[in-house]
Amino acid sequence: MNNTSRNDLMTRVQRLGFMKVETELFLDTHPDCRQALDYYHRILSELEAAVAEYNNTYGPLTADASSTESWNWIEGAWPWQKCYYEDGKRGGK
Repeated sequence: MNNTSRNDLMTRVQRLGFMKVETELFLDTHPDCRQALDYYHRILSELEAAVAEYNNTYGPLTADASSTESWNWIEGAWPWQKCYYEDGKRGGK
């Protein structure tokens, strides 16, 4: 497992998400560009890995990533919260 901080990992997910959307828009107007399609698949793979790492390390990033055993989406800090207790529970100032 990577030793990436929570904020660094969140920033990586956000950047890769932006790159994914921008590449999708490019491919809408250049559907035969093999280089762009290869790039898209690489970015998509990196984004999926980053989201999986975030989910496994800090809890579900989105509600659909919540456990099937319980609704753990509400446990811990929300992904956008900058303040959280050391135990990961919601709160802080």
